[in-house]
Amino acid sequence: MSDQPTYRIGDTFGGTPRWAEVVAVVVTGLLHLMCKPLGLQGPYIVTAILGWTAFVMLTAKKRPEVAREWGFRGDNLVPALTVSAAIFVPVMVLMVVFAAIRGTLATPPSLPLMLLLYPLWGLIQQFLVQALLVTNLAKGPLRLHRNWLIAGGGALFSLVHVGNPLMMLATGMLGATFVALYLRFRNLWPLGLFHGWLASLFYLWFLNRDPLTEVFGHLFGG
Repeated sequence: MSDQPTYRIGDTFGGTPRWAEVVAVVVTGLLHLMCKPLGLQGPYIVTAILGWTAFVMLTAKKRPEVAREWGFRGDNLVPALTVSAAIFVPVMVLMVVFAAIRGTLATPPSLPLMLLLYPLWGLIQQFLVQALLVTNLAKGPLRLHRNWLIAGGGALFSLVHVGNPLMMLATGMLGATFVALYLRFRNLWPLGLFHGWLASLFYLWFLNRDPLTEVFGHLFGG
């Protein structure tokens, strides 16, 4: 019995080739960098979430096995979540301690909603990097080694926040960890969850910023 994926990597909705998926990820990242200084982060994020969610749903409808291959799966959720929690929960505890020492342990009214919504955006980002970029680079003509994929994934997450050295350092280290976890479990759910939670707390406690009110301030009276 072959242990190969049930679909050919890159053969998604409409038979999208690998290079097209990689280009789409790059374009999405470039749009993020372009929209940020223009104050268009809110419309960009909403559009990206809706657009890529539609892509996933249409692809999965045509080829149901694709969702599992990408990492939208539940069969190994418990071990994937357990290992992820073992890594990221201590990180969050350390963040609490350092924020308390610095006197920046803020808990604004928007925090619960932020912890609920940010993982959705984190899941989309993880899907783009892990399922469409890392997987294609691992299975495509390049067939990059695991170590190169981990380093490259960390660099990509870091470059999205170019201009903010502290954010680049934090996202680079976390991004490399996310890639390593994905290559081990190929499950996106824990990655999206902890991506959202860690980012929310980092923005609040170490950058003194509330990303929810920054991006959607007009909806919260900001």
